[in-house]
Amino acid sequence: MSLRLYERRLEEEWKLLASLAALNPDLVQLDGRRAEPTGAVFAVTLAGSPSLVEVCTSLETVANHQVRFRFPAFYPAVHLEAFLNRPVFHPNVHPVNGFVCLWKDFSCDRTILEAIEQLRRVITYQLVNESSNHVMQPRALDWLRSGGASPPLPFPAGGLRKPQQFERERTYRQRPAWARRRRLSFTSETNGQHF
Repeated sequence: MSLRLYERRLEEEWKLLASLAALNPDLVQLDGRRAEPTGAVFAVTLAGSPSLVEVCTSLETVANHQVRFRFPAFYPAVHLEAFLNRPVFHPNVHPVNGFVCLWKDFSCDRTILEAIEQLRRVITYQLVNESSNHVMQPRALDWLRSGGASPPLPFPAGGLRKPQQFERERTYRQRPAWARRRRLSFTSETNGQHF
């Protein structure tokens, strides 16, 4: 992947994040961006996203989270990643490094906006992936399955207002006319059927 494409995409993601923060100042705060050896990192504080943290032997509710979104060097060919500075008690969050398993499958057109929306769904327990390769806190999954969740889950989280020009400005998601996929067809020589 060309460095130029990566840099252009990062600039678009940063502009989108800034627009999102401007529309949702009570929910999204920009804390800066930096380059790391593993890729670019956008630091964000999310508010209004209640979740559980483990304190000694009990669970407490916290609503504000510092998050690092990392864009690996081969982004968008690989998905962006989210790390909570303070890991929450959730089956899909790594209890030590705060990595959040956001995606069930891969799509190169996912943006920081989808990542933030998905992260909020995960940490508020609106989304739990019970598949064994996505579970990083088995105790949290056992706790959730036991039905003893207090307070009641999922937590409510206010919706994010999206920038109005969002889809129109996502030029990287649009294919030029010459790049449209065409369906291949052929005729079977044995029976003349068209496939």
